[in-house]
Amino acid sequence: MATRLDIEKDAQVNQQRFKNKLFERFKDEEYFLQYVCPEGYKKERGGRSEYFAAYGFDVPLSCANYYSKLNGIVSDKYMTSELYYHYVIPALNRLNFASAYTDKNIFSVLFPDIRQPETIVKNMNGVFYRPEGFVVDTDSAIECCLSEKSDCIIKPTVDSSEGRGVALLDRTSPKSLQEAFATYGVNFIVQRKLRQSRYMAILNPTSFNTIRIYTYRSVSGCVFIYKSFIRFGGAGDVRDNVSAGGGIVSLDDNGRASDRIFRLKNLTVGSLSSEKGIENFVVPDFGKIAKFAIDLHQRLPYFDFIGWDIGICEDGEPVFVEYNVRPFVEGPQMACGPMFGEFIDEVMDRVKNVRREERKYWVNVLKPGFEMSVLMGNSEI
Repeated sequence: MATRLDIEKDAQVNQQRFKNKLFERFKDEEYFLQYVCPEGYKKERGGRSEYFAAYGFDVPLSCANYYSKLNGIVSDKYMTSELYYHYVIPALNRLNFASAYTDKNIFSVLFPDIRQPETIVKNMNGVFYRPEGFVVDTDSAIECCLSEKSDCIIKPTVDSSEGRGVALLDRTSPKSLQEAFATYGVNFIVQRKLRQSRYMAILNPTSFNTIRIYTYRSVSGCVFIYKSFIRFGGAGDVRDNVSAGGGIVSLDDNGRASDRIFRLKNLTVGSLSSEKGIENFVVPDFGKIAKFAIDLHQRLPYFDFIGWDIGICEDGEPVFVEYNVRPFVEGPQMACGPMFGEFIDEVMDRVKNVRREERKYWVNVLKPGFEMSVLMGNSEI
């Protein structure tokens, strides 16, 4: 029989084993240097962050070295993907609630009084619904889409990010819609394409360009704007997706844009003035948009850090597009400096007691479709 000393020793070994364990997708330093940094960048290894070491994390400075060279903001407080996604986000957000709360099909339920894209039909767990909430069959869903006069966007609603699956819906015939529905399978939505303000359209006319605002709820319960930037799509793309060729431009507290364009696809820095002829770009009524994001965050008590995508419609009013409780870390650090800024000490105080436990699990991938569900348990795979 195991003694108390044995149990405590096993716990210490387990905690040490899983502290700063490399995540298969990011591979942290090696992955960053080999696959993220552009060709020709000097592979700078060596050095560890003294700041994060004080909290018990052995964080390499490879990310900090690169971001500092890119944006000129020198610091050892840049977060690696491993630290951010495996420790910080779980400390701030209830991720076991994430899949339900970030299902785009329930945004109209969470925010019924908030302006958002108009829904034509939505598919939830394989069943079609009209926006009023009643069930329709596949033929009726196709007819609704065919009779719509505006362009329509189709996108997955569960476990979707980075613009994955977002597309202009082909409504040329019932057959084209049948094929589209079959491709998406379950859990998707068809919405009227938003018409943005002409001012935002100058950044890229084919995509609905959004303002990404990060909001943080402190331990005091107050919600603050941490950082914001504009996201716009690549030429000819309907997505405001940075990873697919678009760009991001940081905003100050008054909504004034930097001239520098950061692109994740090839990790280059461009210029609004030289590339697009845009100088002194300022988001109109930015204070209203910031308040809009803060008010929305107040309705989500289980998530203390959220990335909001907010657009501006033709009439100049803000429109809620979506939110993310695992907002990406690379773009903000590239354009705006170390993650969390003035709040980082408080955030790391919340993180330092986080422990990871080893679990065995099944992963179910439902096809066709875009979702993945993870069932946690102790069963052998």
